[in-house]
Amino acid sequence: MKRFVLLLVGASLCNITMAMGMHDFSGRATVISSEPAYVEVNRPEQVCGYTQPEASSPAAGTAGTLLGGLAGGLLGHQVGNGRGNTAATIVGAIGGAMVGNHVANNIGQQSQQNCVMQNHWVREPQGYRVTYRFNGHVFTDTLPYDPGNELNVRISVEPAP
Repeated sequence: MKRFVLLLVGASLCNITMAMGMHDFSGRATVISSEPAYVEVNRPEQVCGYTQPEASSPAAGTAGTLLGGLAGGLLGHQVGNGRGNTAATIVGAIGGAMVGNHVANNIGQQSQQNCVMQNHWVREPQGYRVTYRFNGHVFTDTLPYDPGNELNVRISVEPAP
């Protein structure tokens, strides 16, 4: 009795799908070729580097030394009294010249970071380009997997207008 009910239900489903004009079944196709398929994708990247500024000219160092020596000498002259005034002026001039030279040669000498966006093209797998034969016809599709030697196919048949 159980078998009879299952047979009756199966026949009813078959009749319903036929009445709706839908006739689907599956089959096996022979795979002719299967090759990985790739797509080119741009993945832009930010690339950063550091640049060193150009060295200052010798004239800039000389000017810094002279200006620093002059300023240091004037400050030293203001500090000293009597005989110490000459010594303070000389020491101020030497110290000012050293500081002026250092400042003139190092202004703008810090490295700078520069960043640019660059195109970075990569090949990414898209799936497998599969060519297969079914019922004497050759088809080609892209599948997300390598099917091997055979491929399950779904066949749908309906009346043509």
